[in-house]
Amino acid sequence: MPGQDYIAKDSRGLAPMEGVTDFPTRYWFRMIGGMDFLWTPFLRVTDSFPKTFPEAFAPELFKLKSRFKTPTIIQVMGSRPDDVVRTAECLGERVDFIDLNCGCPSPTVVGSRAGSSLLEHVDFFSSFIESVVQRVGPRRLSVKLRTGFHHESELDALLKSIQNVPLRHITVHGRTRPQRYKGASNWSRIETASRICKIPVIGSGDICDDSGFSRRLHDQSLVHAVIVGRGALRNPWVFSGRRAGPVSLAWLFFVVLQDVYLENSDQLVRWVADSSFERLSTSDDFWQATASLLNYSGRSVARPEDVVCSPRALARGKMIWGYLRSSLPLPFMDPMIMRAKKVSELLQAVDEISRQLDLEPDNLPLRYDADRDWIYSGEGRGT
Repeated sequence: MPGQDYIAKDSRGLAPMEGVTDFPTRYWFRMIGGMDFLWTPFLRVTDSFPKTFPEAFAPELFKLKSRFKTPTIIQVMGSRPDDVVRTAECLGERVDFIDLNCGCPSPTVVGSRAGSSLLEHVDFFSSFIESVVQRVGPRRLSVKLRTGFHHESELDALLKSIQNVPLRHITVHGRTRPQRYKGASNWSRIETASRICKIPVIGSGDICDDSGFSRRLHDQSLVHAVIVGRGALRNPWVFSGRRAGPVSLAWLFFVVLQDVYLENSDQLVRWVADSSFERLSTSDDFWQATASLLNYSGRSVARPEDVVCSPRALARGKMIWGYLRSSLPLPFMDPMIMRAKKVSELLQAVDEISRQLDLEPDNLPLRYDADRDWIYSGEGRGT
């Protein structure tokens, strides 16, 4: 409901991840469960887009608006206040607020004067934010930013420049733009932001397991809530504290969701609206949901190993497998698995390694391994 403060103290959310948290991925996480709220990836807004809000980007706000209890936060990224305002007006009362991306470090994005480039000059940053809020209304905008454009010492001035603007909340990722995803997220700066700001501050960066959640919410007690991105990809059950899961069949469900969405996004939305699935926990749960979706899309498949998907869906599956394997025992890091050309080949390889290690396929152990962070940080092996 408009005006509802659903980001409660000490709550946990799924972070916005460009190229990752599309609708089928958000639905997958919802079925695994445990998060209190989640974000869309940024919607890049320009002077010509959008004229009307694209329903396929966030069907949770349209055809599925009564389907989910977990709130969805819409993130936008733009170079002009006018474009952000127009997008907010397109959404109207469908959302309580929208979130402005001031953190993306991509050179392409920065070169187009969007994302973290908005942090380069304090006066420009504050005038941009003030202009949007004056037109969309108080508490109808939140901001996600990094600790600075050049250096983390810039954060104080950035926050103080907007401390009297009636924002919904501020999310701080504890790295600067030049760091991108290297090094460690500086949570002391996030704590400092919580002292400066009069509104809730959400912290982001390097939370990869349940102990990470607890440590940040305890050590940085002023931080209102936390979000996790890559850590959730490495263990999708992180929000509920589970350290084992039916990885193979959960992975297969992810691939089939992507396959149906890529072929016909409306068909996936209709299936989600019609289905009775609320939470998936076991391998049987994931297979029943997968078989139901395949049948709905006109494909009757008797066994998991019979599932056939498009190369694009398999590529999405390999993306998520690349993260999942980093929390599994070392043999699952075998690069040959990533070279699978069919769904069945990857499933068979995972089952074979499970047998060799005498592991229960329905309950593979998931443990955060800091030694594998280099895979995702952009740093070299062993750094």
